[in-house]
Amino acid sequence: MSDENFTGLRWEPCYEEEVVILFGLILPYLEEKIVIEEFTGDFPDCRAKVDGEVISMEFEVYASNFFAHKHHNSSRLQECKRIICWRNNIPWKTTNRDGHEFLTINGHEVEIVNLKKIVDDLKNKEFLEFIKEGPRPYIRESNREMIFEQLKNKVDEDKYSLIQELLKFVEGRKEFTIDWGGGKRWYTMR
Repeated sequence: MSDENFTGLRWEPCYEEEVVILFGLILPYLEEKIVIEEFTGDFPDCRAKVDGEVISMEFEVYASNFFAHKHHNSSRLQECKRIICWRNNIPWKTTNRDGHEFLTINGHEVEIVNLKKIVDDLKNKEFLEFIKEGPRPYIRESNREMIFEQLKNKVDEDKYSLIQELLKFVEGRKEFTIDWGGGKRWYTMR
């Protein structure tokens, strides 16, 4: 598909802001009627009216980032009703009910909205495309070498070996996934 005939993201989201943009692109195609009231970027990121009820939502690339960003320890946790994410990479922590995924955090239930699943469903059922080319080619496997090259210059040999062993262990377990990325200063793996 040429750029002239496409509206959307070139690559799958790697940054939280891209998740927000994608959510905005698919809003008209969701079953619920959603009106964004306010987006502050503070936890929870957004207040929206969903089928007439005002709720707070947090945007993340991966559901696990909710924990990485320490939102589960926030005094405002009870306000957050949904995690809008590109992918739920912690399915073993979630329960499914009526086609929706839920996560219980410190006794508080939060719905996980998995945009990848929604985008795939819209593509298959409605022939709508929101992502032109899939994963960024330089994000996944190619970053393995970049990460270890960077680590060689930053950590001692013992830590370097320990990180390599940990990676081998994680790669051998099917309950783990590895996502390669890059922060503002460091290459990352989650």
